[in-house]
Amino acid sequence: MEESVRCSVCARTPLVGEEVTMMRGARRESVVCDPCLERPRAAQLGDVVRRERVRSAAGAETVRRVWPEPAKAPLGTAVVR
Repeated sequence: MEESVRCSVCARTPLVGEEVTMMRGARRESVVCDPCLERPRAAQLGDVVRRERVRSAAGAETVRRVWPEPAKAPLGTAVVR
């Protein structure tokens, strides 16, 4: 789930990493944040379908893998392996 969704009850945009509940009613699926799950409006949206974690829209493109180079021994010293 991308980060641009809004809660169907309070219209708050959940933070990246936060879990939201997907509810399905007669018309469509709705997103409900955790603080709103106990509200009467959330119960009117239908049955719980699944829970998802909000992810960043950039995804893996924002993660950079760093491979450290092995330390080089000074000249004239023995390397123990």
